[in-house]
Amino acid sequence: MNSHVLKASGGIGALAFALIAIPAAAQNAASVAPANSDIVVTAMRSESTLQKTPLAVTVYSGKDLLQRDVTNINALQAVDTSLQITNNTGTAFIGVRGTQSTNTTEVGNPSVSVARDGFFTNRPFTLGLSFYDLARVEILKGPQGTLFGRNSTGGLVNIITAKPKLGKAEGYVSATAGNYALVGGEGAINLPIGKTLAIRLAAFGRSRDGYRELTGLNGRGDDDRSASGRAQVYWEPSSAFDLLVSYQHDKQRGVGDVQAIGTLGSTFTGDPKRFAGYEPTSIRTDVDRVTWVANLHNLPFDGTLTYAGGYDNTRYRRVGDTSGVDPTGTFVLTQFGTDQHVRTQNHEVRFATSTANRFYIQMGGFYFREENGPLTSGQIIKSGTYADQYVIRFNYNVVSMSKALFGQASYAVTPTIKATVGGRYSWDSVTRTGSNDLRCDIAGIPSFLYGALGCAGTPPVQNTPANGRQTASKFTYRLGLDWDVTPQNMLYAKFDTGYKPGGFSTDPTNPNNQFGPETVQSFEFGSKNRFFDGRLTFNADVFYQVLDGFQATLPRSLGAGTINAGKTNTYGAEIFARAALTSSTHIDLSTTLLHSRFDKNVAKVDDGSGTLINISDNRLPNAPDVVIAGGIDQDIALGHGKVTLRLDGRYSSQVYFDFVNRADTRAPAVAVGNFTIGYEQGPWRLQAFVKNFTDALVYARINRTSLITAQTWQFQAPRTLGVQGTYRF
Repeated sequence: MNSHVLKASGGIGALAFALIAIPAAAQNAASVAPANSDIVVTAMRSESTLQKTPLAVTVYSGKDLLQRDVTNINALQAVDTSLQITNNTGTAFIGVRGTQSTNTTEVGNPSVSVARDGFFTNRPFTLGLSFYDLARVEILKGPQGTLFGRNSTGGLVNIITAKPKLGKAEGYVSATAGNYALVGGEGAINLPIGKTLAIRLAAFGRSRDGYRELTGLNGRGDDDRSASGRAQVYWEPSSAFDLLVSYQHDKQRGVGDVQAIGTLGSTFTGDPKRFAGYEPTSIRTDVDRVTWVANLHNLPFDGTLTYAGGYDNTRYRRVGDTSGVDPTGTFVLTQFGTDQHVRTQNHEVRFATSTANRFYIQMGGFYFREENGPLTSGQIIKSGTYADQYVIRFNYNVVSMSKALFGQASYAVTPTIKATVGGRYSWDSVTRTGSNDLRCDIAGIPSFLYGALGCAGTPPVQNTPANGRQTASKFTYRLGLDWDVTPQNMLYAKFDTGYKPGGFSTDPTNPNNQFGPETVQSFEFGSKNRFFDGRLTFNADVFYQVLDGFQATLPRSLGAGTINAGKTNTYGAEIFARAALTSSTHIDLSTTLLHSRFDKNVAKVDDGSGTLINISDNRLPNAPDVVIAGGIDQDIALGHGKVTLRLDGRYSSQVYFDFVNRADTRAPAVAVGNFTIGYEQGPWRLQAFVKNFTDALVYARINRTSLITAQTWQFQAPRTLGVQGTYRF
């Protein structure tokens, strides 16, 4: 166990004691802070202030994210210490507290769900195109298996857009320019129509050259060519009924994220801004999404009946460079392409009574359906005799479904103590039909074996059915207790369970290889506090969770196989503090201490080649032991406005990008610093920023590829700088 873990585990007991001692000692130390000093959140599916929500949740306002140039979900991890995001050639998978999915195929499910205005999608293709005109982003830590359901064994990222407002015309425009030929902007306008109707229109666009020069291809990778538009209509004909309908269109083009390719087992020693590109890559995404929320108020028990639904139609095309050494030792130019057509629908009916009641409840039903097909993907040889022909091709139709009934009740045992109990029963299924087509001659199969292996036709193709179906059901629940020690200090404790259904491996050597569900049990104890007339906010929590059936993806000889690798143990602590040193000087600090490992007695796993690997006590992928982020803001009065200076940074200890913990997938500890200077006067704000001002090398992923033997590296953004102007009206 390294020094980081010793410090983390040794400090958790002291922190737990402090969670009890600090509120008790502070009962006479602070007066009531202004009611509007808290952000309103919906982490419990009902509105409450952040400091009165008995849950580990961090919240970022849309205004703050805009000023910090957080325009996609990858940039969000730069401001949150519990969030880790790993790029995967066109997609991203998200981790919270060490829990994340490594299967981003058509049958994989995320461990951290992402909800955009309550709408869930499994495929992470366009998560980055919803970060504009935001009300806030909420990051819920730990399993959310009751109110938010499946695929949330790690947590939830809740993206909430700004909504139309009745009786108020307003809006804003913002433009950004910077290095790498960055030009971008966003804006919104709110238009009231009479007393009962309002429309809000918003748009976003961004164009940036890539951070990586691909030598040999005369191109730049990790570029950004994206645009999105959103229209929302809100109607409130009476106090008893309201309806919100939203439509959003997303478009993404360009080269997309790229990877440096090297020898298997090696470490990266080149220039992360300039490396060889062997074959062109491209990305093309088009999305249309319509959602609606209808509320019927003033029902018995002061209740509200809500129906939320929506439909998402996504077309995703991606071609990546997967060149490398083939089994004969020859370097071969290859591309891996995928063409997916995904249709997703969500429906939820929920009845909730007022949280002002001593006893209040939420209950309802949820339906999710995803159809992905026709889906075509595979690896294309780009050089030699078999140029522009597939060596392996996958032809699938996949249907995933989830149905659930849920309920949660809270009761105020005393005016300051509240107990909560909730449960959810989910039924899940995934069905796949289709085939894996292997070109026998390209794969090097001797012709005399064609008949025995089913290689038929000209050219010879081994067509292997890849049909399968898996079903699962699970009851998950939550128990919670919170105590308002004073109006400014709260303690809470909770126990949560969660689960994620299983699926199939995309592995032509074993096409019906199934993996089972993943389950988690989690304990958490926390405290939220305001001291010194609200000038100091101090929140902290400790947690312990056991995950069983961890779904891990291993490189295999001809594809990525997913297995249930066993049990994991995770414990740690989180601290957030923000203090007003003076009326013009503020500091903030957040820390996540994490011990996330496989159990000491996990069985050895087969790496796909018959070799058994001992993973007992290994670290989970991309789960740093220590993450620290902090910053200082200084306001300086100037004329009729003010200048704001902000210096902030983030430190992360070393991580492994695979759970085998091979030395060649280790990324070292890294620190990144940022600086912003802005001037604000009335509706205007002008600012200049530099992010990662030391130009630190930060890995986004290190991977050992399978179809062609190679080591690949992907990187997060280098030093970037720019200017931004915003006008609000």
